[in-house]
Amino acid sequence: MKSIKIEKLVWYFVLFLGVMLCLRELREPDLWWQLRTGEWMLENKAFTFKDVFSFTNAGVDWINVKWGYEVIIAGLSKIFGPEGVMFLNMTSITLILLFLKKNHAVLKKGYNTKSLLTIALCSIVFLILHNARINGRPEMTTYTLTTVYLFIFSKYKLTGSKIIYLLIPLQIIWTNMHEAYGVGVVMIIIFVTGNLLEHFLAKKENITASKGSLTPVFIVGILSIIGILINPNGAKLFDHYIEIYTQLQENKFTTENFSYKTKEYWNYAAVINLFLFVLTFKTLFLFEKGKKLKGKLYSAVNKWGVVYLLLYLAFFYLSLQAIRNTFFFAIISLPILAIYLEEKVLGQIKEEKISKFIIAVCILLYLAIGTGTFYKTVSPREQYGLKTSSRRTPIGAANFLQENNIKGKGFVDYLNSSYLLWSLQPDFKTYLDLRDLDIFPQKFMENVFVSYKNPGIELENGSTLWDVMVEEDSFSYVVMSNNIQFANFNRHLLYKDPNYELVFADGVASVFLSTSKYPDLIDSLGYNKGDRDIFMNFTDVKTEGLAKVTTRIFWPFYKEKNVNDKEERLTRKAYYRMIN
Repeated sequence: MKSIKIEKLVWYFVLFLGVMLCLRELREPDLWWQLRTGEWMLENKAFTFKDVFSFTNAGVDWINVKWGYEVIIAGLSKIFGPEGVMFLNMTSITLILLFLKKNHAVLKKGYNTKSLLTIALCSIVFLILHNARINGRPEMTTYTLTTVYLFIFSKYKLTGSKIIYLLIPLQIIWTNMHEAYGVGVVMIIIFVTGNLLEHFLAKKENITASKGSLTPVFIVGILSIIGILINPNGAKLFDHYIEIYTQLQENKFTTENFSYKTKEYWNYAAVINLFLFVLTFKTLFLFEKGKKLKGKLYSAVNKWGVVYLLLYLAFFYLSLQAIRNTFFFAIISLPILAIYLEEKVLGQIKEEKISKFIIAVCILLYLAIGTGTFYKTVSPREQYGLKTSSRRTPIGAANFLQENNIKGKGFVDYLNSSYLLWSLQPDFKTYLDLRDLDIFPQKFMENVFVSYKNPGIELENGSTLWDVMVEEDSFSYVVMSNNIQFANFNRHLLYKDPNYELVFADGVASVFLSTSKYPDLIDSLGYNKGDRDIFMNFTDVKTEGLAKVTTRIFWPFYKEKNVNDKEERLTRKAYYRMIN
């Protein structure tokens, strides 16, 4: 009885750490346009069928798949503030871990105390390696439902459970929460195909088919696909996931979408993903020694099932298409890794020793997360504590525009536009934002990215690219990120374009005003008008309410750090000296 209690304590500690990793700063720029979209739908009691947020593509058709997620986080924001999105994230990571454990139990069959300890250990590794993806983005819905689907598939093979019918409402939910609902479609197609193939092999070869019959499989398969039609866009989503996949292949504007063919793909997560494949592939397909290839395959089918094997290979292929997809492969391979470790590594070690080791690891990880050591070592861009990141969000630029009543069209880079869309609502409209190819034509985006790198490039008519863009939209102001990606653009406006004047800069963004539209403000604030010190400190947003309480419940010693220091101010000055 004592060992069981220790075992459960270990598992609850892992769940606790999973939730604690959700208590981090909001730094994802996508969050703000998604939050604003949800607010707009609640305010107008309508769906977003057309673009209402940009002035460059206003009124174009917009198939907004993740409207459900956006409405949920907008509702949470009304109660908890923007940090409410992370409470949804806590639910997602808890469900992912619980269903990873359940799936492991189904695959392992003979489950014991050591099995639970092993999956707990693997879950810790999973949380550490993929902590960057636990960020409150809507794909957490896809990761969660993927884990649930895997459990339902495995459970049906083992018992023929009627739980299979849950796939129908789950697919409807998925279709209204995230554009990767196509993953669910593919999984269901593999589920139907795999069961059909398994029953066929059972008649021809010495193969044990699923406990469930084919009739429920076909019923669920057909109704799940038909269920895709239950959404605000109706039949448009029936094959829209194919278009989304094509967009991802064409999207060269976000590095996390780059495939294994690019050098940007090959970071530590990709290398570990490849190692995990080699290790688990052997466990799945080559565990039977002394048999020929055909015999090994039949043994694998008998032990794991055709569906699981096909999904394993499909998810590995998916993980090679984008670094963000390695999360999918971790979900399906983690239970297999736990089985391998239990059988090959931990077999002769007593449960008590394993429990003590895992508890020690959990305590160290807890201390590392709370003190910030974990993020400094593993993911330097992250920081513990529910609050809006001052270092990643253009709070200062937004406040400057609002306080000085700056109006008109603004040329705002695609990273910063989302926060301005939310904070300066309802008047602010974007030039380009992170909805990417859902709204903006690829050629348009390519031209904008060229202007970021080289705004002074001459066109055939002798004008520069930037001059043409200004002539077309007559920007009242420009907000541009202060990082190396936009250094050429900032340099051009600061030293080569007399029509815009730098009036504000902090650690996140710079604000340039039109000299013809805001001459008085430029006379008092302009950088070139007397080389004034316009370099500001970061603008902090204090966390209040349940977000603040929750942060301190998990780490009682938490204190919000003041980032308004002289060092950061000098860093911004050095940035502008560098681009001179």
